[in-house]
Amino acid sequence: MNDVFLELTDLLKSKDFDNVLILCHSKPDGDTLGSAFALWRALCLLGKRARVDFEKRDDDTFDYITNVELEGFEHKRIVTVDVADLKLVDEKYRELRIDAVIDHHLNNRVESDIKLCLSDRASCAEIVFELIEGLGVEMDEYIAKCLYTGMATDTGRFCYPNTTARTFEYCARLSGLVRDGNFAYINKLVFETFELSKLRLEAAALDKCEFYFEGRLALLSYSLDEYNSLGCSESDFEGLVNVLRKIKGVEVSVFIKPWKGLYKASLRAEPGYDCAAVCQLFGGGGHKLAAGCSLDGDICDVKKRILDALCEVCFNERSTDIK
Repeated sequence: MNDVFLELTDLLKSKDFDNVLILCHSKPDGDTLGSAFALWRALCLLGKRARVDFEKRDDDTFDYITNVELEGFEHKRIVTVDVADLKLVDEKYRELRIDAVIDHHLNNRVESDIKLCLSDRASCAEIVFELIEGLGVEMDEYIAKCLYTGMATDTGRFCYPNTTARTFEYCARLSGLVRDGNFAYINKLVFETFELSKLRLEAAALDKCEFYFEGRLALLSYSLDEYNSLGCSESDFEGLVNVLRKIKGVEVSVFIKPWKGLYKASLRAEPGYDCAAVCQLFGGGGHKLAAGCSLDGDICDVKKRILDALCEVCFNERSTDIK
């Protein structure tokens, strides 16, 4: 392990590192929640006080992770997990000192003296797995479920190109800690159980989808009025950008929807493209094959700017003819 890893494990084990607040990113997914709560449990097993601050989801998908009793106390230390930018945490924390950063995004913008950012890891949960081992904490079934959730969700159930032999090795070891020796319950709940409203939204989205570059680029966008008229929950839209990737011939997919007075664009791509480079043009970021950003303006302007950037960065073509 590198020097930062050893420095971080020493810090987490030290006597003065207590009353720890663990922060997740907004709109928390399985990786940030799984990583944060696995670390929370490990710190508690070390005899430390810790709690996780996270944005409540509007569904119960990850309740098997988050439905635990979190102790209330005045925090002295702050750790972020899977947070690439402090713009993604609650505003009340953005000006505070971050004691440690744990992340796997290539372009992490969080300021901290200790930053363990390993972009070759498929998920933040893989890094937390290694940290827990480095701390000498014996993993239990709860930690196994948390870490498996992070690894499975950030690899698209091990279908994305970021999946490695390391991912399978860690999941195999975690499976030995659960009662049935497998994670069938989690797979069913997270990947195969949906509200009817979500399935109807996906079906309607395919009719609304636009295609460019001979079908290599699929784009779905909703104006604020369209978004509000759908009457769907926020969780219904989760993963919609990946539905577009299932269409034969599509290599890059884009989903744009209203978000906190702006428009949020989510990009996904096959190997050979760089979504992060596109999103960085608008102050966002992420991974080469999965990234996001937020833009102001009306939906037509936002869509045009995203398409222009995709033309320049990914398709090496002019985009003046795109409406």
